[in-house]
Parts: sequence; C-alpha cells; structure tokens
Amino acid sequence: MRRLLQRALLPPAAALVTLSALTSVAVAAPVAAPAPAATGARTPLAFLTAVTDRGATPAWSRFRLVGMLSPGRAGDRVVVQRRLAGGRWTAFPAATVTRSDGSYVCPVVSGRRGGNDFRVVRYAAGGGPTLVSNITSIVVL
Repeated sequence: MRRLLQRALLPPAAALVTLSALTSVAVAAPVAAPAPAATGARTPLAFLTAVTDRGATPAWSRFRLVGMLSPGRAGDRVVVQRRLAGGRWTAFPAATVTRSDGSYVCPVVSGRRGGNDFRVVRYAAGGGPTLVSNITSIVVL
C-alpha cells in the first residue's frame, strides 16, 4: 500500500488520497491553486492607545493621558471618557487633537476618589465613535 502511494504521479499538495478499507485507492482531480494575493500597499489597521502617566494621584491633581493613533495623522480629535466602579462610560470634560505622528497628550484632573477607568474615543465628523482605545486606570487618593 505504501509503495502505491509513493508512486502517485500527482504531488501530495495537488491530490487528495483516500484509503477505503485498505483495498482501493481513490485519487481526486487536482485542485487549482488559489490566485496569489494582489501585491501592493496594504492599508494598516487603525488603532488607538491610552495610558496614564502614573498609577495613583491625589484628588484634584493633574495627570496626563498619553497615547497614539495609528496610522498617524495630525488634527484628529480624541475625547476622554471615564467609568467609575464598573459603571457606565460617561463623557469627561477633556479632549485634544493628535500631532502629525498620531501621538497625543491630554491633561486630566479628577476629584472622584477611588479607581477611575479612562479611555479615549475618536469620533467621525458629526457622527459616532470610529475608534475606541484600551482602558487605563488610575487611583485617585
């Protein structure tokens, strides 16, 4: 049986070999190879990141949300949202625009003590959110 399989004229990638009760061998017709992908520039996947510049801060002290929008583009508006104690995401009164490399720095002040989760959202002009960042946390003391 092995010798029969080794003598097959079609290469293994082009043929489907099925053994049925070790008595017969059926070989399917070769399958056409998929067409090669078009070569050219791929559109990079967009992403938005956010991190705080510290893990804890006193109440009403300034800290910064720092991040990156990729692909980098100057002038995209990003808006900060906050969530307290696993609640709902709400608008936070902080926003900024991206630099030419896609980076941004947004100063933030919070007086709500305890864990504060933040994220950054990019909105389409006159529309809904188009990109949401990861969640970053800070403890307000």
